[in-house]
Amino acid sequence: MAGAAAGEEAEVVAVAQARDKIIIVILVAVAVAIAAFLWSGVASGQLQMSGFAAGFILFVLPFLAAAAYLLFTMLSEGKQLNALEKEQRVLDAIRSRGKTTFSELSKESGMGEPEVRAAVEGLVGKNLFTGSINWKSGEVFSSEAAELVGGKKCPSCGAALEIVGKGMAKCAYCGTEVYA
Repeated sequence: MAGAAAGEEAEVVAVAQARDKIIIVILVAVAVAIAAFLWSGVASGQLQMSGFAAGFILFVLPFLAAAAYLLFTMLSEGKQLNALEKEQRVLDAIRSRGKTTFSELSKESGMGEPEVRAAVEGLVGKNLFTGSINWKSGEVFSSEAAELVGGKKCPSCGAALEIVGKGMAKCAYCGTEVYA
């Protein structure tokens, strides 16, 4: 459910970016049309350069300023979307493994270990990750994995269980697999 929230947030940002691109194109097109109209007045002799300059400042620059503002906003949202996608990859990897390390997450996601740590911190800060993290050893446990082995012993021999995947633990002694 938390992964779905991150996915929905990324989808909202992507839709907003598509909308902003369309608006930017419209704003620039209107600014160009107005500038062309003003220039045609200068070319035909019906408008002096001072009138062109005043018209440009009053009618063209506001459209260009709005387009520039949207462009910078869109670029900022793009960075946020990129960060959300990284966090989603990390969260998916943690959930699929149950127990993993920052170095394993780094290899699987194609990100550097500092980026992975930042992504995990972002997930924790947004309440999208539940589980436990040992920052010193670099181990990450999903809450599902913690529930699976939390105080449970192998039903076959009574030895300790190790997390080996999503919803799955394996006995370290006899190899019995336990599924949640």
